[in-house]
Amino acid sequence: MTKGYYKDPVLTASVFIQNPFVKDRTELMHKTGDMGKYLPDGNIEILGRLDEQVKVNGIRVELNEIKQAVLGMPGMQEVVVMAHRTMITRTSWFVII
Repeated sequence: MTKGYYKDPVLTASVFIQNPFVKDRTELMHKTGDMGKYLPDGNIEILGRLDEQVKVNGIRVELNEIKQAVLGMPGMQEVVVMAHRTMITRTSWFVII
C-alpha cells in the first residue's frame, strides 16, 4: 500500500488519516469514503458511501460530474442524476431529469 499520492501532499493529508484504533504509534489508514458498521459477529456491513461516487461496470463515476456537464448544456437549468440498478439485468443506469 502506498503512503500517499505522488507529489500531492494536500490530497494525501485529506485521505490518509491516523488509524483511530492505534494510539501508541503513527499508523496511517486510507479514508475510502465507504460507510460501514461492525456487526455483533465481527463481520462488517457495508452501508453505502459518504460521497456520490458509484461504480458502473467496474468504472468509478462521480454523479456530480455528470450533473455539472449536463448543466453546462444550453437550456439546462435543473438536473438530478441518480444511479439505478435493476434486479433483473443488474445493469446500472443513470437517470437525468
